Amino acid sequence: MKNLFTSTLSSIALGLLLAAVAWLSYISAVHEYRKNIPVSSIFTAAVQVPNFPAGENPHVIYNRVIYQDFIGSFSVEVKRIKDSATLCIGSISGLKYSVDESFDEELATLDWYIGKKCSANLKPGNYFLETTYTINVSEVDYPRKYLTTTSNIFSVIDPALEENLKQKLLSSPVPVQDWNWED
Repeated sequence: MKNLFTSTLSSIALGLLLAAVAWLSYISAVHEYRKNIPVSSIFTAAVQVPNFPAGENPHVIYNRVIYQDFIGSFSVEVKRIKDSATLCIGSISGLKYSVDESFDEELATLDWYIGKKCSANLKPGNYFLETTYTINVSEVDYPRKYLTTTSNIFSVIDPALEENLKQKLLSSPVPVQDWNWED
């Protein structure tokens, strides 16, 4: 009887050990799979900034697509082209990104995108934005993902030069040629 009891316990222990090994293998495979999922299958984003006169807060074109809900943060750096010096940094954390979420494009100004007032302090020159998103999918054992994007190069224009250019264009109009569109 003792031998049967010991044999049954050994079988149960072996079964539990095999189940634990299978579970750990499964968890490891899921973790490896999630680690290799590209960030673009969760979230994509891009921003374009128009040229604008110094002191203004221009509207930006911000495109993003959320493929999977997540909690994230972002950091935006305004960098000068000539030396890549960072002139302004904005960041926000703990944002809930949802597949069903939309945003009001009228709010999409440069200061809104950066998360703080920055545009008024930019001197005439050429700049670009570098944005780093940190993406935390709320599922257990889902590795943190990062997305870094770079905007177009945009110019902050000296308002006096802009007005001078307008005056020159208005004072010397370009003649319009007569085109014969039927040829």
